[in-house]
Amino acid sequence: ERLRREVDIVINSAAVVSFDAPLDQSLELNVFGARRVAVFAASCRSALLVHVSTAYSCGAATGTVLETVRREVPGTEKDDKFPLRAFSDPQADIREIQRLIDRICQEAEAPELRRRFAQAFLKRKSKGRRRIRRASEIANLRRKWLETRLAEEGMRWARERGWNDTYTYTKALGEQMVLRHRGDMPTAILRPSVIESSLSEPSPGWLDGLRMADPLIVAIGKGRLRSLPLNPDVSLDLVPVDMVVNALLAMIPRVSKSRGVEVIQVATSSRNPITLGQLYELIYQYFRRNPMLDREGRPIHLKRLRFPSPTISESYLCARPNERSNDCRLLMPHREPNAVSRRRRPPIRSCTTTESSMSPI
Repeated sequence: ERLRREVDIVINSAAVVSFDAPLDQSLELNVFGARRVAVFAASCRSALLVHVSTAYSCGAATGTVLETVRREVPGTEKDDKFPLRAFSDPQADIREIQRLIDRICQEAEAPELRRRFAQAFLKRKSKGRRRIRRASEIANLRRKWLETRLAEEGMRWARERGWNDTYTYTKALGEQMVLRHRGDMPTAILRPSVIESSLSEPSPGWLDGLRMADPLIVAIGKGRLRSLPLNPDVSLDLVPVDMVVNALLAMIPRVSKSRGVEVIQVATSSRNPITLGQLYELIYQYFRRNPMLDREGRPIHLKRLRFPSPTISESYLCARPNERSNDCRLLMPHREPNAVSRRRRPPIRSCTTTESSMSPI
């Protein structure tokens, strides 16, 4: 009650930001989390809400993206229940997601899978691994299978709905939750593009941890990548984290004067674009002047990367599955399982499928 009386500004930036996170995790935080925060903020005496979304909540669309929230579109036919890159009824999407999660959880209990887990346990045990408990090891195998299946099904459903991945789809659905539960509270939706290290605050280049493009930059600096399946002429929209924070703070006085919804995109490509090829050239030239060191303390001399088309790279990796690297897998577009990709180790996790079992705000 004290929070409801005294809180004036609620900022929600919590999210599962992995593109292909398990579907239940994305639903819990990106959708239900957004709804819980909106419900709480609307119950406060005089609060406003700032909800951090993503510039890519528009889905796999081309052309100009307007600074508006995708409103619900009325469905007139049965096929309009799930319109492409839009929502006729967000609750229908949530019910479908929960149905998918429940189905996968039931699959994980199938006798055939239990036998597979038991066989996998026996193989591990026969390879001379230290003594492990059968029940806990089989439970761990089931958890991993479940997590991977939920991630795969999330990507499949998101793309069927018109989004690139589970992250952008559930963030778009989270925006719908904010719209539905905000009441007449002043509300701002901030949509940054790819957030990267800071321009100046708290210090130039600051970023919390090794994330976003940093793992790729480090892999280039260490000479571990020979090619990137990317179009070097495509723009990569990067925005420094301190500019995102400043935009968020600057929009609060503007939003407080209205009772509506303000949508602000925070991106750079329209005014200061950089292509993937230009970004690589900057990275390459930097490491030529400031080489990283190998384990022997010697400078690592880089060779230039090739930029084959994603189709060529995917064909090469599928033809030689044993040579796949984690770096390349992260860069490859998602693809449905085929005779080759089914050889990957199977799926990961425990289920959270109903709203009643979700933790409170």
